Amino acid sequence: MVNKVLAKANTFYFHMLEHFKGDEAFVKKIQDYITQVEDQSKLILTSFYNPHEVSIIKQLVGNKFKVLTYGGFIHCENNRVILCPDYF
Repeated sequence: MVNKVLAKANTFYFHMLEHFKGDEAFVKKIQDYITQVEDQSKLILTSFYNPHEVSIIKQLVGNKFKVLTYGGFIHCENNRVILCPDYF
């Protein structure tokens, strides 16, 4: 039973990486951030990311917790991202 669940999770993870072709290393890093926020209720402040990378982060997180962006001034292209639980 456990093996079937793990196999299903691995299949899902493989298909998710396939969806973000070319950004696999970035997606793995963001998945690590997501795990830290979920398991440790940790606030994560990232470095500056371009709009494409910010959209990937928002797709991966979905509605699990807050995703806040700020670049230092209005309408800037690159933004830092804060990932945190809803109660922050």
